[in-house]
Amino acid sequence: MNKNYKDTLLMPQTNFEMRANLTIKEPQLQKYWQDQKIYQQLINKNKKSTKTFILHDGPPYANGDLHLGHALNKILKDIIVRYYNSSNYYTPYIAGWDTHGLPIETAVTNSGINRKKIAVSDFRKQCQKYVELQVANQINQFKTLGLLTDFKDHYVTYDKKYESEQIKVFSKMVEKKLVYRNLYPVYWSPSSESALAEAEVEYLTKTSAAIYVAFLLNDEKKIFNLPTSLVIWTTTPWTIPSNQMLAVNEEFIYSIIKTNEQQYIIAQPLIDSFTKANNITDFTIVKTISGKDLIGLTALHPLYQRKTPIVHGSHVTINDGTGIVHTAPAFGEEDFDLGLKHNIKILCPINDQGQFTAEINDEQLVNKFYDDTNKIIVERLKNNGTLIGMKWFKHQYPHDWRTKKPVIYRATLQWFIAIEKIKPLLTKNINKVNFVPEWAKKRMLLMTNNRYDWCISRQRAWGLPIPIFYTKKKEPIMDINLINHVADLFAKHGSNIWFEKEAKDLLPPKYQHKDSPNGIFYKEQDIMDVWYDSGVSHLAVIKNNNLPWPADLYLEGNDQFRGWFNSSLTTGTITNNSSPYKNLLAHGFVTDAKGNKMSKSIGNVISVKSICDTNGADILRLWVASVDFTDDTRIGTEILKQVSENYRKIRNIFRFLLGNLFDLDIKTIENKQQEEIINSLSEVDQYILNKLNGLVIKINENYQTYQFNTIYHLILNFVTNDLSAFYCDFTKDILYVNSKNDIRRKQVQITMFLIVKTLIGLLAPILPHTTEEAFQSLTKKDLNTSSDSIHLKKFPQPWNLNKATKLMEKWEYFINFKNEVNKVIEQAKKDKIVKTALETIVTIIFKDNHNILSTIDEKELAQLLIVSEVNIDYNNSNVNDWTINVKTKDGTKCPRCWLIVNETKEDVCNRCFEVLSLIM
Repeated sequence: MNKNYKDTLLMPQTNFEMRANLTIKEPQLQKYWQDQKIYQQLINKNKKSTKTFILHDGPPYANGDLHLGHALNKILKDIIVRYYNSSNYYTPYIAGWDTHGLPIETAVTNSGINRKKIAVSDFRKQCQKYVELQVANQINQFKTLGLLTDFKDHYVTYDKKYESEQIKVFSKMVEKKLVYRNLYPVYWSPSSESALAEAEVEYLTKTSAAIYVAFLLNDEKKIFNLPTSLVIWTTTPWTIPSNQMLAVNEEFIYSIIKTNEQQYIIAQPLIDSFTKANNITDFTIVKTISGKDLIGLTALHPLYQRKTPIVHGSHVTINDGTGIVHTAPAFGEEDFDLGLKHNIKILCPINDQGQFTAEINDEQLVNKFYDDTNKIIVERLKNNGTLIGMKWFKHQYPHDWRTKKPVIYRATLQWFIAIEKIKPLLTKNINKVNFVPEWAKKRMLLMTNNRYDWCISRQRAWGLPIPIFYTKKKEPIMDINLINHVADLFAKHGSNIWFEKEAKDLLPPKYQHKDSPNGIFYKEQDIMDVWYDSGVSHLAVIKNNNLPWPADLYLEGNDQFRGWFNSSLTTGTITNNSSPYKNLLAHGFVTDAKGNKMSKSIGNVISVKSICDTNGADILRLWVASVDFTDDTRIGTEILKQVSENYRKIRNIFRFLLGNLFDLDIKTIENKQQEEIINSLSEVDQYILNKLNGLVIKINENYQTYQFNTIYHLILNFVTNDLSAFYCDFTKDILYVNSKNDIRRKQVQITMFLIVKTLIGLLAPILPHTTEEAFQSLTKKDLNTSSDSIHLKKFPQPWNLNKATKLMEKWEYFINFKNEVNKVIEQAKKDKIVKTALETIVTIIFKDNHNILSTIDEKELAQLLIVSEVNIDYNNSNVNDWTINVKTKDGTKCPRCWLIVNETKEDVCNRCFEVLSLIM
């Protein structure tokens, strides 16, 4: 006999490498998909399907490199899109970008272009050039993640047709009388003479005067015995002249305190802090009063003695101050909203340069810079006895990030959408949407309930112009035909024509006639809010591409409840009386391993590129599948190491299964009914395939409910416990040692083929690169000769298997029994009774011969337990279910199969001798 028995074993053979080398292979696979047009093939194939699933992509901002939030979002979407496409749904995926707004303007300005020295239209052209580069950069980075889409077919919000659709939506809003113009407070920089967006504001240290001021209660009903004042606290004395209301909270209890023949009203919990701050030591509490009792009364303005109404404000807190808020509606969002609620005519006596105007009707203040009037106002309050106290303090205050000078909230004329009018319909539509997680619905309802009208105008250059013309008297022309004419112009020329042409050159013939009504001379200079831009994407992208509307799913971060989720719901409700999405899925943010927000200043930022360059995109994708993405998700070096280790477990199982199929003709299996093939296998093979079948059912369910981390754990458990620790372990003896055409070996190979084929399909949406590599290995092709792809195959569906219940009961019982045997063997190793399990003889005493394992003969049982011999004894009433004894088997170790045997032929066991006889 041949003494080199290793060469006679049928060891695994595969080109599926142990080392993943994802950073090298992934670009090759992505090029293969692109060259073979896999996405286009899939979409064309499914276009005939009656089933559709539309996931509408929310546009990320086209500025800068991708961060892990982008990766989490896009990978989640890709997993879903891949699953539904492979399940024969028509699921095109059109990626998009939000391309207007301040950060783009800032980047262009920082590149050396002076916005004030060139025409607005030229500046906008520079912004578009910058955006085009940013979109191209982000596309290249998104490609490294292996996304299933054609990036040539993407949308951008500066596109002509897209902008035209926005104007048409605006026209419908005008038609429904939902558009109006009014004052609204925005960040205003007197030093730049410009409105600012939040991104243009930074917080720096500022020294301010904090003052307590008494507003004498107008006690017409003689409720109080002595003159009584409501006390307010403010850090902006310059806003006192513009005070128009006092806000209290109807749920609070207020106290009336008496000191030096003065009575003050303070929120009860704040008496201590108020008296200490103003060095008041001698006082008595006269009585308490409910906030409700104060509402409807009036107080006298401390400077002008005009009546000031007292109203309820839900924003009033007892965190600091007095529990009574001085309200100047022109200079604060909450103040403004309260003013609108009570139909107050807003007083805004500050001009673009930050100076008081004649509207204040106070000669001492007119033409003075607002901050310079603090001293004047405090002095006057002191002189008339309404100043209770003042202190200087340092605090963080908003500043213009360019000039580094303080900004103010200031009401200016803005365009609004009347949300209040459509709130009932918005609420109705929200209640029809399925939210994941469920708490998201409550958040959306609460946000909508607390929302006021939508300010859609911005004082910027790079964005969609608001298509309004004004008469000679500067009255807006709300003519939908005129607005639709602008939409047609934008569709043909782009929105830059608004800034390139005079108003008269943009008008239709009706308005150009010399006798046209009113005589139109002006056009609006403001642009649309960027949330309005992205909020019409469901119309500009889904409907205009003749895709089913509403979309099946919107999937974005938790920050989009006030952003894209909201603006899309609003435009969908206004234009189609419906939400533009049937399902809404919200994910959390990505933090570092300690749960901290990633920040360049902290130095804890992990880039998408660094992970892909080091680990590969499939590792990042597996991490996404492993986390509960509905909450904030952590990532770090150790976390990625653990994910990589689990990836290796999956990859090693692929390699083992594929390696043992090298001499199996898989075409003969694929051409037969799978259920018929399975029924021809041994019981243990059928058991593992039934386990796999249950896995297929659960994984389909979890893909459909977006429980990807459950899929991750289900597959890892199957790979680790059912395959590695059991089926793949005991079958090595069959695969390596038995003869090539042995029936039992072929059964195991067929089982492994069905397992690996199914596992590849189940994991394809999550690990597209690795599963493609495994699929090409399974079909014995490479990327140079193949035109097929795992991503063109149908997602695994469960088989219709018979005898499943009793079969599973038997083999689950066996697994439990095997675990007990292993415990006894491990203890015997520790006690040095045996050296290895393979050299062991196991004696099992069952209570009776009706044991569920009685149909498994001793030889097969030894193979399943991976021991040399098993002896079984029944009918012993002295044991419960079983008793297990182990010892080292006496005999000769076969040099080929390593089992301990009693007989040999030419130095090998009888089984090995027969196999060798066939190949010698």
